[in-house]
Amino acid sequence: MALGVLEIMMSNGCLPDIDNYNFVLCALCRKGQVEQALKIFHKLDDVGCHPDVRSYNNIICGLWNMGDRSRAIKMVEEMVSAGIDPDDITYSSILCSLCRGRMVDEAMSYLRTWRTIESNQM
Repeated sequence: MALGVLEIMMSNGCLPDIDNYNFVLCALCRKGQVEQALKIFHKLDDVGCHPDVRSYNNIICGLWNMGDRSRAIKMVEEMVSAGIDPDDITYSSILCSLCRGRMVDEAMSYLRTWRTIESNQM
């Protein structure tokens, strides 16, 4: 359904923007189709829509919900490397997911790291 919206838009000469793509990424991730979402995500630059924090958040949450914690964490690192600052949703999602997974020590470690980075940026 979500991909159909993009196809209809493009067939009518309307180029999707990042908000449209984020809608599709979110829908795919919620349906458990994270690999399909990742294919679209990795093609965003090719179609002139650069991923934003919401794009990354959708993929991070999708990966985490599928149980792929290591790839979710790598996406956070990739986001920061791309110059995109995590937002409250990114932080909250990762911390809550770690705590739900009984990974409280890891959550505290990330929290300390993020606080250090934030204080160094001031």
